[in-house]
Amino acid sequence: MNTYNRLSKQIDLIKAEMKRIGFWDDNVIQIDPRDCTQAFCADKLTFQQWLQFIFIPNVQEIISEKGTLPDDSQVGLQATREYNYMSIEPKALDLVTLLQSFDQLIENQK
Repeated sequence: MNTYNRLSKQIDLIKAEMKRIGFWDDNVIQIDPRDCTQAFCADKLTFQQWLQFIFIPNVQEIISEKGTLPDDSQVGLQATREYNYMSIEPKALDLVTLLQSFDQLIENQK
């Protein structure tokens, strides 16, 4: 299985988990990431909104176009910061693991 297929499956798992734990928003938010001044658009969106409306669509576009993948990813690390450190969102632990696995897939494609 090639990297794009593995990433596509991982994104599907991330989406499914977000829906399962209630982190998926049926109301679409339109935002231009260039309007954000902080990493992960933290000044405009919650982390789960960033995942849904920025991260997932961007990864899906790269996959569909067989585009250039980044050299590294820190989405799992950010998820750990957002959800793990003080057990703010214990229901997000599986999501954190999936995002860390995404980071590992990106790292392994070098």
